[in-house]
Amino acid sequence: MQDFSFRAYLHASLLIVFSAPLTATALFAEQAPEQTVVTFEQAARNTLRAHPQFQHFVLALDAARTRETQAGLKPALELSSELENVLGSGSVSGAKGAELTVSLTSVFERGNKRAARLGIAQSQRELLSVQQRIEALDLITETGRNFIALAAAQESKASAERALLLADKTLAAIKQRVAAAQAPETEQLNAEIVQVEAMLQIDHAKRRVEAVQHALALDWNTPHAAPRAKLDLYTMPAPADAATMQAKLDSLPDIAQYSAQTRAAKADLDLRRAQAIADWRWSAGVRRLEAQNDQAFVLGLSIPLGTATRQSSFTREAEITAQLPDLAERSARIRLKTLLFTTLKDMNSAISEAHAVRDQQLPLALKVQKLTMQGYELGRYAYRDVALAAAQVQILELKGLNAAQAYHLARIELERLTGAQLNLLSE
Repeated sequence: MQDFSFRAYLHASLLIVFSAPLTATALFAEQAPEQTVVTFEQAARNTLRAHPQFQHFVLALDAARTRETQAGLKPALELSSELENVLGSGSVSGAKGAELTVSLTSVFERGNKRAARLGIAQSQRELLSVQQRIEALDLITETGRNFIALAAAQESKASAERALLLADKTLAAIKQRVAAAQAPETEQLNAEIVQVEAMLQIDHAKRRVEAVQHALALDWNTPHAAPRAKLDLYTMPAPADAATMQAKLDSLPDIAQYSAQTRAAKADLDLRRAQAIADWRWSAGVRRLEAQNDQAFVLGLSIPLGTATRQSSFTREAEITAQLPDLAERSARIRLKTLLFTTLKDMNSAISEAHAVRDQQLPLALKVQKLTMQGYELGRYAYRDVALAAAQVQILELKGLNAAQAYHLARIELERLTGAQLNLLSE
């Protein structure tokens, strides 16, 4: 009586857990998002095409080009007029003694300031372009992590489905032995527990797939997309040697940004030095003398004093700032080299572990599982031996999957470090 109640509880639990999702699936089948199979390259292009952060740089570069045009403008001309000696008394009453001056005024720039402004605008645009490539690599890498997580979740779901098929087959064999009084009913109950657990694992894997699909869809700014990753997780070629990879660091935007910062700092220093040379303000025009019924040319020149002294501290600051990018570049190279060597070791470790599992351990475990099941059907083994063999297979499959996922995550980081994904920007 107690065994019957426990079994009824198991079946009731199974019905509650799985009947509602199935009903909901059937009810909303027409609203399910379309399953699109994508490669990593397609996923990365989708991100670059639609991600707001990348589009921000597209607009910022347009603004930077406009600032270059602004920096190349010459000082504007000013038209001014001045009316004197009017509406007075005596000899200057009314407009009899009026003096009207009309003149053009502007600034004569000295020290090649216009070229210095252009240098700053151009260097800032170059720096922004480098930062755009850095942002693109970061976005592609984040998409790559989500893509690999999706591929791993898909494989995990497939593994859970295989485990359920095995649990169903095992339960069917046990039921025959229990019906023939060749095995205790507790074995059937334990097999039913394993079956429920396998169903739960499938449900968990489905939710994981949906979660990573949503993360990828957000990268593409299309929240309702439901992509499927096309990736052979267990294809794991060995990476190139460290010396080859290290040579690629020089072309990396993370390093190039410091050269761009150096050029920007030098352009700023040139402008500071140019600003130490005072500009002259000039004016030229014509004056009308109403009382004498004459006119004359008017010239003016204004020269600021003490400009170099006031500007010296700003120039010194720019000289110090110009030295900072070189120090930052050296620090970045040390950090990137360390990260490069660590990533290569992680990849090689993952390759070794995955090969050991899939080429040696897993084939042996599958053979043990098969022989144990055959022996159980002949009455030579107990159910605990069957369950242990099945659990060992699942553990090794998970271990192999984790190693493969770790390899591909490290590969994505390596491609980020060496700028291998930059080709996606030019497509």
